[in-house]
Amino acid sequence: MIMKIYYFLFIFFISCQYSSKTEKKNLLSQKLIAQEVEFNETFDILDMAIINDYLIVMSYNSDTLIHIYSLPDMNLVSKMGLKGDSPSDMAFPLLFKGSENNAFIGGFNGGKDIKEYNITNDHVSVINTFSISTREPLNDAYIVNDSTLIYNSIFDLKLKKINLKDHSVFDICQFHQDDHQESFFYSNKGKMGINKSSIVYAYFYKDQIDFMDLDGKLINRIIGKNVTPSISMDKFDKNYISYVNLYAGTKSFYLLHRGQTHADYENNNSKDELEVYDNKGEIVEKYTFEVPPIIFAVDEKRNVLYGYSGMYKDMLLVYKMD
Repeated sequence: MIMKIYYFLFIFFISCQYSSKTEKKNLLSQKLIAQEVEFNETFDILDMAIINDYLIVMSYNSDTLIHIYSLPDMNLVSKMGLKGDSPSDMAFPLLFKGSENNAFIGGFNGGKDIKEYNITNDHVSVINTFSISTREPLNDAYIVNDSTLIYNSIFDLKLKKINLKDHSVFDICQFHQDDHQESFFYSNKGKMGINKSSIVYAYFYKDQIDFMDLDGKLINRIIGKNVTPSISMDKFDKNYISYVNLYAGTKSFYLLHRGQTHADYENNNSKDELEVYDNKGEIVEKYTFEVPPIIFAVDEKRNVLYGYSGMYKDMLLVYKMD
């Protein structure tokens, strides 16, 4: 019995870490030119997502932390989430992605509650409330099948799953941890994205992307030129930075690749590229930017990318991807 348990754990670890590798293909890039759309509201954007014909924007420096805009006209249809300690207020905003139909927003009731919203004909209504007991930061959090929360546990390099109905917790995948305790400098640190069929994990310090099924089994591993990170905690500017953000659409994954040291980025911050992959890890498009976004969401229905750059506060950057 003990041998069987060890064998299961070994296979689980292998499924997260090893598979056949595919070298990244080089494609000619198309350049995206931004149209600037000024917000009437004043805030710094922390995250954004697209649900049906609506853009949901999460901010922190504003009276209300969640704003919902109709697409493509960008009319404000709702704002919610006052900062405060009452159950109806938000201790902090959390925008959960992954649902194609409804919006899941967390941070209510001292951070304990997640509310599910239906948005129809510019009317926003609460249809469900879930409570969560974990106090762990829910990084890169997604809701799948309307009641399963999957997130990136950056401090112990695990992908975890919570059943919102019975509150059971499972580990999907464990990545190898370095010997130190500085999680920001873990060589396997990365960003996670999920759609209805796949999980993508794009590494921060090396040119590597893992495509997994929803149970954490590795489907494909894409590797580029820099796959062996050399990380300095004292001289961060010398560290090579690879993937800095991503957006999981229903059709494709959109990965923002930096591909240079932090020092080089500080000298020239216009070299970020957008790589577009299908669910199996095949690259299908590559874009460069006149002004690269930091945070973005893709309207796949209209082939439009909505982005935000900290250099242009109160300004949405709109890129047509035709």
